[in-house]
Amino acid sequence: MVPAMNTPLIQPALKTAAAVLASSAILLGPVSPALASTSHTSDRPHAGHHHRQQVIPFTSATVQKARGANRWTVSWSSERTQLVRVYVGDEAGEESRRATGLTVGRHGTLTFTSRADRPWVKLVPAYGQPLEVTARVLGLESAPNLRDAGGYRTTDGRWVKYGAVYRSPALALTDEDAATVGGLGISDDYDLRTTDEAATEPDVQIPGMAYHHLDVLGSLGNPGTGGSQLPDIATAQEARTYMAQAELAMVDSESAKSAYHDLFTGLANAEGAGLYHCTAGKDRTGWANAVLLTLLGVDEATVTEDYLLSNTYFFESPAIQAQLAAMPAAQREIYEPFMRVEEEYLRSGLDRVAEEYGSMEAYAVDGLGLSPRTLAKLRARLLVGEPTRG
Repeated sequence: MVPAMNTPLIQPALKTAAAVLASSAILLGPVSPALASTSHTSDRPHAGHHHRQQVIPFTSATVQKARGANRWTVSWSSERTQLVRVYVGDEAGEESRRATGLTVGRHGTLTFTSRADRPWVKLVPAYGQPLEVTARVLGLESAPNLRDAGGYRTTDGRWVKYGAVYRSPALALTDEDAATVGGLGISDDYDLRTTDEAATEPDVQIPGMAYHHLDVLGSLGNPGTGGSQLPDIATAQEARTYMAQAELAMVDSESAKSAYHDLFTGLANAEGAGLYHCTAGKDRTGWANAVLLTLLGVDEATVTEDYLLSNTYFFESPAIQAQLAAMPAAQREIYEPFMRVEEEYLRSGLDRVAEEYGSMEAYAVDGLGLSPRTLAKLRARLLVGEPTRG
């Protein structure tokens, strides 16, 4: 049995834990170009040369905050030795970027200065198409797990576009953070929480963002509407097992299918960027992001890596660690699995998709009811570059 929870010292922690549990307590019953290398001659015209000029040659690219005020580092790798020119601007697609430097090689790293909260870097190779990259994490104090869903390379050599989709915890934002989010060009806010959660802590209203409530859990997550209660959890392993089982309802429940159908349809048809969130931005949001990235062609290892980043930006955040530290040790051990994400949680959902549908594409069409046209629009909106050829 979970230890007594009425000690005043641990009430803040329990409040947060309860919100996260609501997001995962699906209530299942019992816990059961190029400077080519000297040996390369592809600059000579031949069949396929034009296509390769349309391919983005970068295999990785990141922008991260560096030590020192206004200092950033961009790093990248390319398929071949490249001359790469680097341009920096304050916004995506900015024409008046400043030239920052150039390097030659298969890999490059460059540190630059920018006063922008989130500078945008354009990597221009001598051979192939350029790539725009920026920092994935926004670094918001009131929403540390708010991050860009883009910036990943697909298995066919395309890239998920930065600045088009964001994933987040609940938008309980400070005024400063709300202003930052308001400057991201987001047109649609998709709230995946229950009716009770959304009413208890409504999203901050941000001008220009349309609000859509898409309750993934439905009656399963709203007390008093027919859902069962969370079973007694006595050990950390039982908690992990419960979280893995809870992931199955993300795949199977009718409320989840309806919510994710509306989410992906909205993203496919949106005029601006989209943002989706639950309470912590790790479970319902984590499954949404795993589905989206897989449908866009990102490999499973990268999808899993992205999923696990919620441990860095939510679980390891000072607020959550302080709340857990206030719990008695025995109780903290049981609650930690609810506050984390584990590969086995995601694996539970992925395995269910494989068993029931055979592929994520089939799950999207047969399970979520998405049309091939919607999937094509989603890929057209969110992918950049041309696919590579064998």
